[in-house]
Amino acid sequence: MLSGWVLHYCSVIIKMFDKASNYARRGFVTLKHHAKEAYKHGRNFMSKMDYGFQVLKKLHSVAAPMLKDAGVHSKTSKVISDFDRIRDKVTGFHETASQAVSNIRRKVPELGI
Repeated sequence: MLSGWVLHYCSVIIKMFDKASNYARRGFVTLKHHAKEAYKHGRNFMSKMDYGFQVLKKLHSVAAPMLKDAGVHSKTSKVISDFDRIRDKVTGFHETASQAVSNIRRKVPELGI
């Protein structure tokens, strides 16, 4: 009779472990999905913003004589150069993150990233 109880408790522990591992697996899959979607959304937003600033830079170069006459050319040039600096930082961060994910994907294929 004692061995029956031991087997029962062992099977209960195994079921609990299976449930816990399923919850953890499902949580990781959900986290991975949300991270991918947030990345795609952010990349799309930044791409559209970059396109807008590229158009603004062209407009700025065309309107430069008028802006100089109005005395605001230096201020608008500073805004555009600040955006270019921030864009370079974001691009550098993106490259660093891409390399990190690539390394994780290569070294830990069990994660399925």
